[in-house]
Amino acid sequence: PDVNDQLDKGLYGVMVGRAVVNDPYHWRHIDTKIYNQPSDPGLTRRDIISKYSMYASTIEKEEGLKVRNALIKPLHNIFYNEPYTKQFKVSLDKYIRDTSMSIEDVIVKSATGLSDSVLDKL
Repeated sequence: PDVNDQLDKGLYGVMVGRAVVNDPYHWRHIDTKIYNQPSDPGLTRRDIISKYSMYASTIEKEEGLKVRNALIKPLHNIFYNEPYTKQFKVSLDKYIRDTSMSIEDVIVKSATGLSDSVLDKL
């Protein structure tokens, strides 16, 4: 059933945990579609990776290397069902072990195998 129809009938919420983890980019418009929030900023995956890598860098500087694995976890499925997704995940896991690389560099370098069409798709 349509989520908006269910909300109109009094549905208060719905649990989507695994679906969000498995395909987070699919859920990027949820606030606009369901909760009538202001327009979606229209971020591409490239935009998201750029903003997230800056965020992750800030957190890593505050918390230290112990948070690196937790910081890359949200990115594992950002390219769900796109070409070279597995290569991206393998690269993340490989480069995250290199403590001489900043987490920002880990994320950026891991994405180099992805095509512009995948990175820039809305």
